[in-house]
Amino acid sequence: MSILASSKLAFCPNQSAFLFPAQNGVRQADDGEAKAPFGALTKHTQSRFSLKSGATEPPSRGSRIADPDRKTNTVEGELVNSIQESVDPDQSESPEGEDRVSALLEARFEGCVSDDLRIEHCKRILDCLLNPSLEGVVRSQSLIAQCSNTHFPQVIRNVTVSEHAAVIQLIAEEKIEVKGKLTYFPDTRELFVMCPYPIHERPIAHLCASLHHFIHGIEHDQTLVEVQVLTNHRIHSDDITAIPDLQVVTIPYPLNSVGQPETLWVGEVGFAQHKNAMVRKLKMVLKETPSIGLILLVVIRETEKWSSPSENSSTAIALRKKPKMSFREFCPSRREIGIFGPVVVEGFSWLNVEVIEYHVFKRGQHDNAPIDLETTDPANTASGTLYPTRDMTRVEHLLREGAQSIKSAIIRHLEDLKVDQAEVDNVHASHPELELNWDRIQTHMSNAIYSTAHFRYADWYDRKFIKRKKVDNVQGSSMAPDALVGGAEIVRAQVKKLRLEAATNPAE
Repeated sequence: MSILASSKLAFCPNQSAFLFPAQNGVRQADDGEAKAPFGALTKHTQSRFSLKSGATEPPSRGSRIADPDRKTNTVEGELVNSIQESVDPDQSESPEGEDRVSALLEARFEGCVSDDLRIEHCKRILDCLLNPSLEGVVRSQSLIAQCSNTHFPQVIRNVTVSEHAAVIQLIAEEKIEVKGKLTYFPDTRELFVMCPYPIHERPIAHLCASLHHFIHGIEHDQTLVEVQVLTNHRIHSDDITAIPDLQVVTIPYPLNSVGQPETLWVGEVGFAQHKNAMVRKLKMVLKETPSIGLILLVVIRETEKWSSPSENSSTAIALRKKPKMSFREFCPSRREIGIFGPVVVEGFSWLNVEVIEYHVFKRGQHDNAPIDLETTDPANTASGTLYPTRDMTRVEHLLREGAQSIKSAIIRHLEDLKVDQAEVDNVHASHPELELNWDRIQTHMSNAIYSTAHFRYADWYDRKFIKRKKVDNVQGSSMAPDALVGGAEIVRAQVKKLRLEAATNPAE
C-alpha cells in the first residue's frame, strides 16, 4: 500500500504498534498565526467559542485544521531521510548506513533473541529496505521466496510479528532512511518489499488535486466539519493498521467532545503488483472500516516481468563504458516511440507498460454493509482503461457519484451537530463537480513512465558500477585525487584501511 527515500507500511499489530500518529499540518498566515484554510468563522461558530470569562476566541481551534497541501516530516507512512553522509574522516568510527543499522539492532535487542526475534533476520529485512533496487534485494535472496528475483514486489517469507515490529520500531525511533515500500501480512508472515517509482504516485496526485477543488466548492464551515484528502496516512483499529495511497476523511467537531474521523474514500495504486494482492489488502481494511463508501484501485501492468540487464549482455557492456546518463541523455524521443513507451535504451527495454486499469467500487445507496469487492453490479462497480485505449466513462461516472457522497456526509455531520439550518442549507445549495481531465492525466503519466525508466537505469547503474568503482579505488595502491570521488564511503574505507595497516605494522 504505499515515495522516494521513504517507507510505506501496512501491518496488523494485534499486540503492539510502533508507528506513531502524524500531527495535522497547520496552514500559516503571513503573520505566523494559524488559520482555517477555507475562510473566516461564521457567526454560529463564533458563538460556540465564546468564553464565560469574556476571553477572546482561542486560536487553537483553527490550528486543528489540516492543510491538505502540506507534507509533514513524520514517520506515519513516510519515513524521513535523516541519515547524513559525512566526509569527515574523524567520524569514520561512527557506523553509518548498513553498519549503523546492524550496530543499532545489536545494541537494542541484545539478550532478547528468541525463535520469534532473530537479529540476523531483522538485518536482512533492513538490508532489503536500505537497498530496494534489484541488486540490493537479490543480496538477501536467502529470504526471498519467489519465482524470479528480478521482479517487484519481492516477498520475504517467515517474518514473525515480533521481527516486523522490531524493524518498524527501529526505523521510526532511529529515523533510518529506507527506500523500500512495505506491506506485511501477519497471518501468512509475508513481507512485500517494493521500489517506489514516479509512475506509482501520478494517478493519486491528479485525483487529490481534483478532490481539493471539489471540496473547496462545498460551502461549509470547516470548524464544524472538516474534510481531509490524505496520502500515506494510517487507517487504524484494534486489529489492523494499514496505510493506503489515498484517503478522504471527514472529521466532525462537537462542542463538548472529540469528533471521530470517518473514512469515506480509499485509493490504492499498484505498479508491478498482482491485483489479487491489492484486493487482499483492501479487504482487510474494509473489514475494520465499514464506513468506507468508495474504493479506487489503479493497476499498472507491464508486458512482462522486468529484470535488469544481465552482467555480460551487450547492453551492460555498452553502458559500462559510458558515464551515468542524466534524464535528458537517457530518455529517447516520445515522438519516435509514443507517449507511453516502451522506453528502450541500448537495445534494452527499461519499461514497457501493457495496460493502465481503473477499478471503482462503491457501497450501495441504501446498503449499510461494507463494500463488496467481488460485486458485478454495474450500479456499484465500474472498470476502465486509460491505456492502451481510453475508456473511462463508467469510472468517471462512479467517481463523481462518490464525490457527491462526500457532500452528503458533511450534511449528515452538520445535522448531528444540530447547527443552524442555514449551515445545512449552504451545503445543499453548493453544486460542485469533480473535474477529471483524462488528457492531463495521460500527459502526466507519460512523463512518470519515462522518469520511472530512468530511475530503474540509475538504480541499476549505481549498484553495478559506481559502487564497484569506489571499492576498486579504495583498494588501489595509490591515493590519486580521483580515488576520492566516492565521497564519504571512500574516505571511511580508506581510514579503516590505514588503521588496519597501522595495527598490523605498529611503529617501532
